[in-house]
Amino acid sequence: MKSSIRPTTTRALAILLTLSASTVVLTLAFGRGGLALACVIATIASCKVRIVALDFLGLRNSQATMFIAISGWATVLLLIALAQRLLPS
Repeated sequence: MKSSIRPTTTRALAILLTLSASTVVLTLAFGRGGLALACVIATIASCKVRIVALDFLGLRNSQATMFIAISGWATVLLLIALAQRLLPS
C-alpha cells in the first residue's frame, strides 16, 4: 500500500513540531523574559503561520491574495499578543 502523504508535508510537519518544541523550551528556560523573548516567540509563530499557509493549506502554487490575507490576520493577532505582553495590567 502506497502512502498518500507527500514528503513536503512530512517535512513541514517535522519543522512545525521542532518550532513548537523550541517555543516550549524557550518559555520554560526564560519564563517571563521580557521583550526579547516575546519577539523571538512571535517570530517563531510567524514562521509557523507561513509553513501552515504554504504547505498544509496548499497556497504555495496558488494566488497570493489568500496568503496575504492569512499572513495579515496572523500579524494582527501577534501584534495584539505582543501589546498585551508589554502593556502593564
